[in-house]
Amino acid sequence: MRHLLVILVGLFLSLNGFSQEDSTATLSNGKQQQYLKAVKRRASSLDEKITAKTRKTLARLQAAENKLYNKLFKKDSIAAKRLFGGSADAYDQLSAKLDVERKHLTEYLPGYDTLMNSLRFLEKHGIDADNLKLMEGSTIAVKNLGSRLQVTNEIKIKLKERKQYLQEQFGALGMAKQLKRLNKEMYYYQEQLKEYKALLADKSKIEKHAIALLRSNAAFKTFMEKNSILSQVFSLPESYLNTGASFTGMQMRASVQALVNERFGSGGIDVQQYVQEQVQNANAALSVLKTKINNVHTVSSADIEMPQGFKPNTQKTKSFLKRIEYGANIQTQKMHSFLPVTSDIAVTAGYKLNDKSVAGVGAAYKMGWGQGLDKIRISHEGVSLRSFIDYKIKGSFWLTGGYEQHYYQTFTRIEQINDAGGWKQSALLGLSKKMKIGNKSSKVQLLYDFFNRQNGLRTQPLVVRIGYQFN
Repeated sequence: MRHLLVILVGLFLSLNGFSQEDSTATLSNGKQQQYLKAVKRRASSLDEKITAKTRKTLARLQAAENKLYNKLFKKDSIAAKRLFGGSADAYDQLSAKLDVERKHLTEYLPGYDTLMNSLRFLEKHGIDADNLKLMEGSTIAVKNLGSRLQVTNEIKIKLKERKQYLQEQFGALGMAKQLKRLNKEMYYYQEQLKEYKALLADKSKIEKHAIALLRSNAAFKTFMEKNSILSQVFSLPESYLNTGASFTGMQMRASVQALVNERFGSGGIDVQQYVQEQVQNANAALSVLKTKINNVHTVSSADIEMPQGFKPNTQKTKSFLKRIEYGANIQTQKMHSFLPVTSDIAVTAGYKLNDKSVAGVGAAYKMGWGQGLDKIRISHEGVSLRSFIDYKIKGSFWLTGGYEQHYYQTFTRIEQINDAGGWKQSALLGLSKKMKIGNKSSKVQLLYDFFNRQNGLRTQPLVVRIGYQFN
């Protein structure tokens, strides 16, 4: 049974990327400095974001409860005082926990576990004297982050309990719909915390390189096996760790059966019954292990349910940069009823308002190709400024509208485009189709220009653009 535990722990450790190859690679003084600075910067940044988001959410929830109190007071003043008496003090106490309480993180987060133990390892094994102060600052930053995560997990549990209590009470009063705003705030707070926790695994290039070097160190592997949260959950025997046993191979069914027959086949023992008994014992041990894992995730599993009938905006919990959608497209057309042919090469940046709406701006350079295959000549035929809105209709089809300004004259110097009289307008409306090609998204647009006859020179009414998008 002990071997079964060892195999399971080995599988978990391998999923976390701990190499089993022996090596003596260590971090140099310079690498230590880079790594410690990167860890401190990321831990401090996440700590600040989590704290600010929690305070903001608590303030919004308190404001929402104040409105609920006023509505209920008009209907039943006694019930209002009973439900919301002391509500402000309760929220103040939750907010105060962010400053006062320092707790050990009980939730298992692989990214945090690796950060914390890498610092402990460096502190005990070869930290350069010049980096001791930096080590202390980085360790404090990571510990503070762990404490903040633990406190916010507990705050989330309190909010869930508060939500359930208010739902029961308002449901009995026939006012359950009044909790819509409160429920949304709690749900988005939970999702934002998940987003921040996911950032723990999003390491910088410096951190990835440092962790890779550490993981190739035999001493670090042994240290992680003894000190990682997951290893502590499974309580891997010290005696087995010292044997140098490997998890690289597992026995096949045929070899196991041959071994059992060889050992028990001639001893009068019912082999099949013996195997069944061992399987039952293994299942019992696995149940115990499952309970331990569930206990590790007890806090994090206390999720706040999505409000009934509520369709969340998944973009709301993402950072500003992650909501930006970059793009590039090309459009080839004739400027007049005669040559030259031109190509508009454009770049765009759209902001995802929600899962169905994108608003953005862009700029294009109009390149001239000459008067035919025998007279190819690159020229500057104009520039454009664009704005657009995309709205998802169904599937991969989007409704697209936009307003654009174009400078339709040939120019040789940038100063020439300052001529306000040379700029014309376009009002576009049409369809876009977004398609996935590998890791990239392509976008094909068919648009109608309502101002094609009002530009002094007649431009093409139908505009076709083909391009790519990058998130």
